[in-house]
Amino acid sequence: MTYTEAAASAAARAFFYPSLLWNLARSRLQADWHWWDQITPTILLGALPFESMLAELSTQGVKAVVTLNEDFEVFISSDKYKELGFDHLHLPTVDFLFAPVLSDLHKGVDFIQGHCERDEQVYVHCKAGRGRSTTLVMCYLIRCCNMSPENALTHIRLRRPQVCLAPGQWAAILEFHASCQEQQLSQAAAQRGLSVGTPESESPPATQLEDSARDLSATLAGAMDQRCNGKHESMLKTEGAGACEAGCASNTPPDRAPRADAALSMQQATGYQQIDDWATLQPDGSMHDLPVSSLWSL
Repeated sequence: MTYTEAAASAAARAFFYPSLLWNLARSRLQADWHWWDQITPTILLGALPFESMLAELSTQGVKAVVTLNEDFEVFISSDKYKELGFDHLHLPTVDFLFAPVLSDLHKGVDFIQGHCERDEQVYVHCKAGRGRSTTLVMCYLIRCCNMSPENALTHIRLRRPQVCLAPGQWAAILEFHASCQEQQLSQAAAQRGLSVGTPESESPPATQLEDSARDLSATLAGAMDQRCNGKHESMLKTEGAGACEAGCASNTPPDRAPRADAALSMQQATGYQQIDDWATLQPDGSMHDLPVSSLWSL
C-alpha cells in the first residue's frame, strides 16, 4: 500500500460510520436513493449489506456477492456468506478515490460473468454503492456487453443516479477498456496467423501480410461492436438483440443504433421510462452519452 493509499485508508476508517449512517438516513428520506438497484437482469449494484438484508437478497435470487471494501468495513465474513449459501468474492479496495487494480478488475468480471451465465443474481457492493462497486460493474458491461466506458456509465446512472466516480476510478476503467482491446487484438492476430512466434522461414510473403493487415483492421473496426460473451444476458433479447445475435452468428457487427442526438430526444420525450426498459438497450450497448464532466456530479 502506498503512502497515499495508507492516508486515504486512515481517513476512510475515521469517517466510516458517519458516512455509513448518512447514506442509510438518505436512503430512508430520499425516494430515489436506494440501497441497491437492478443494473442488468442478473446484477444488483448497491451499498454495504447488513446480515438482516441477506434474506431479502436471497429471495431476489442472489447467489453470489462481490465485496469491494477494506476488512474494517466488512460486517459479514466470507465464511458467513458460505454458511448462508452465497458464493463470495472479496476484493479489498481503499474508499473514496481508489479502484481495484487491473488484475482484480478482471478477476471480479470473471466471477460475475460465471454466475450471470448460469442466470444467477450477483450483488456487487462497496460502502455506498457509488464508486468502487460501480467501477467493477462498468468493467463487466465493457467486457461482457461490449459497451464503451461512456455508455456503461450512462446505463448505470439511468438505473442508479447516485453513482459517482473519482478520477482515479475513471482512469482504472479506461485502463481496463484498453486491456480488453489489446486482448481482442492479440486474439484476432492469432486467428490471422500473425502471432509473434511464427518462425522466419515460415513467414508469409509481404503481399500476404499486407492483405492480412487490411483484413485485421476491418476485423478490429467492428470488434467492440460484438459481444465478448456468447451467452449474453436476456436484456438483449429484443428487437436489437435479434440483430445482435444474427451479427454474432455471421461475425458481422450489427448496425449501430442512432447516437447521442436521437437517444437524447428519446430521453426528453419519455423521461427515461422507455430507455430504462431492457428492450430499448441497443446491441452494441449504445445509449445517449454523458459528458465526462458529469462523472463527479450528483
